[in-house]
Parts: sequence; structure tokens; C-alpha cells
Amino acid sequence: MTAVSIIVPVFNTAAFVGAGLDSLLAQDFEDYEIIAINDASNDGSERILADYAARDSRLRIITLQSSSGPSVCRNRGLDAAKGEYVWCVDSDDLVNPGALRYLHSTAVAKQADVVAFNGERFSAQMPDQIIYEHAKPQGPITGEAWITHLSAIRELRHYVWLMFCRRSLLNVHCIRFPEKILHEDIPWVTETYLRAQRLVYADRALYRYRVSGHSITGSTDDAYLARRIESYFTVLPLLRAQIERIPMQPSTRRCLQSEAVAQVVQVDKLIDQLRDKNTRATLRKRCRTEGFWQAAWGDAVNFKRKRQIVAILLRQWRHALL
Repeated sequence: MTAVSIIVPVFNTAAFVGAGLDSLLAQDFEDYEIIAINDASNDGSERILADYAARDSRLRIITLQSSSGPSVCRNRGLDAAKGEYVWCVDSDDLVNPGALRYLHSTAVAKQADVVAFNGERFSAQMPDQIIYEHAKPQGPITGEAWITHLSAIRELRHYVWLMFCRRSLLNVHCIRFPEKILHEDIPWVTETYLRAQRLVYADRALYRYRVSGHSITGSTDDAYLARRIESYFTVLPLLRAQIERIPMQPSTRRCLQSEAVAQVVQVDKLIDQLRDKNTRATLRKRCRTEGFWQAAWGDAVNFKRKRQIVAILLRQWRHALL
């Protein structure tokens, strides 16, 4: 068995994918494979991948015939992976020197299901920014305890690239990414944490996340915003189903219910960012018709969350009267 499988979805990142692969292939660790899933790129990324694969047998390429999104790519990579551990890395990001050896040695020494770790945001327009700012327990702790702690310090984030996971954990519990939506990382990260019996936190910045205005979450284009909003109509029921389906402590359940309300508040903010009034009106109507706001009331476990939902309902009621 290979020690580590690194899964890299690639879609039209020709300007960056070479640097990303260089950072992976330069790691001072030998027993790993890189599975690059070419998501029907048409900008020359496929030629770059082929050139790298010809020079280094650790790189395998899976080519999709039509663009299917990062969820499908990651799922194909997980299905093809041979490593004891898996790590999902974005093709336009960078991995710091020594990261792979450190993550693997930590996982083995601590018998960890998940090693969580820190990273940095970077771009040409801003200084580097650390992602996790507050102190955290080093572990090993359960994934439930990790969720509770992150929620308490307001750092419960859903970054798949800051998680180094035992592959058998994902396979035993059939943890895969929901496909054909955005924000697919929310249910995947949540379930992976909940299923982890031993989680270790490595307080090192091992990953560099490239901030780009072309990214889904960074774009303010109406089409992207509408896709993000519509994805929440799938993501929120998945998150609620996890809360009901997976055994957990009441304190963990309350944390995740509060997180569900936070996502609902995010939807309200995204709708307000839409420039086209007809698109705004259509999505507001859908929220009312499908009871999207009302469903969140059951997740409002404290006064703050209840107040947020009431404010949204009042605002949407006023919009409906206009």
C-alpha cells in the first residue's frame, strides 16, 4: 500500500498548476502518489499535466470527458487512491517544504484518523494571512470535541485542504462529496470530523491557499452568486440529515445546528449581493415557497440565532409586500 495519495482536481489552472505540482514533487518524502483529475480543461492544463507525468511516475492523470466540478473530481480521486492516507489539494495552491513528511509522521505516531493543520492565504495584492488564528488543543481528541472547540472560538471552517485523512475512515463510512453543487466541502468536512475518533492538530502553516478573484467564493458575479445560493438548498438538508443520522453528544448537535443557521444567514447576505432585482426576487420567492427560512427556526438553539432568523423573516415579509 502507498503511504499517501494526494488528490488534485484540475480545471483551467494552466497559469498555476505547474507551480503547485512542483511544490508537491519537491517534498522530502518518497512513498506517495499524486492523482490529478483533469476536469476537461481547455486552457493547456492537460498538456502541462502530461509533461509532468512523463517526467515523474508518481503522477497519475485521470481525464474527464466533460467538466463535472471539483466534487466529481475528488470522488474519482478517492475511488482511485491507493494510499493509507489521503490529502485533497487544489491545483492553484502550494504545499510548503516538508509538509508531507511532517503530516505522515504525525498521523502514524499519533494513530490519527485526521490530522488538521494550519495554512496561509496569499496573493500578489496582500500580505500573507494565517488561516487559524487562535490556539487549539493538539490532541488526540475526538472529531466531535474538535467541532465543539472550533465552534466556541468561531473558527469552524470547511477547508478540505487543511485535513490529512485516513482513507479507511472515509471508505468505511462511505464519505464522499455531494456532486454537481458548490459548497460540497461543508457536508464532507462535517461528516469526516464526526466520524474521526482520533484527531490531531498540527500548529504549523503547511499549506498556501491562493486568493483569486476568479474563485467561486471570491466572485461577486450574479451567475456565481446564484449558483452558490442554489447549492445551499442541497447543502442545508444534507447537514441537517447528518445531525439526525450520526450519533453525537447534545453539545455537538447544538454546535452544528448553530452552524446550519450561520449558513442560512449567509444565504440571506448572498441574495442581497445580487445586482439583478429579478434574480433576487426569484430566489426570495423560492426561499418562502420552500420554507427555507422557517426550517432554520428549529436549528436556532440560542437567542442570537433566533434573533437572526426573526430578522430575516421580517425582511423577507417586507420584500414580499413590495
